[in-house]
Amino acid sequence: MSSLRLRISKLVTITLATRRLFRNWFFATLSYALRRRNIKVKCSDGVSVIMPRHLFANLVLGYHDGVIKGYLGRENMVVSRNGLKVHLSHENVIGILRYFPVGDCCVCVRFLNNGEIVEMPDGVKFHIKYIDPSILAEIWGSSSHFVGFDLSDWLVVDIGAFVGDTALYYAKLGATVIAVEPVPDNYQALLKTLN
Repeated sequence: MSSLRLRISKLVTITLATRRLFRNWFFATLSYALRRRNIKVKCSDGVSVIMPRHLFANLVLGYHDGVIKGYLGRENMVVSRNGLKVHLSHENVIGILRYFPVGDCCVCVRFLNNGEIVEMPDGVKFHIKYIDPSILAEIWGSSSHFVGFDLSDWLVVDIGAFVGDTALYYAKLGATVIAVEPVPDNYQALLKTLN
């Protein structure tokens, strides 16, 4: 029973936080609870926007968790925690904001081409819709793989290379990399990442 109370309490807290994000917070949240495919929201800048339910959920959770400070419907931009406006080209933008600081500092990621491209602190670029922000954070953010290793004489074979994020990381460390991806959509994304 306490687990149910905890879930209900969290849901109420998140719902109440939404009132500062959307003017029609109650009806938008009700539409979400009724599993509507699209949610109509009235943004703080006065613009009404119809968005997919998963984007609504990402915005609400991002706002509740302090990842974003607002959403500007007219410009289709989120306001990051440090006040930077980022074009919401894909829902992965919120995931990137969750794991990485954004801006022009040397340890920040940057969004290029109206938010279509995310540039890592070392200059490596990824197309926003082909990445998984949590994987990017693990590999590029924490550098948890081979920290401090010189891989210049290594041959790395990345089987199931997905979109090439890990392959690029190993190549950045000096390895010769062979990336194999059998899923056609992921392979096409891998080719776009390499370009």
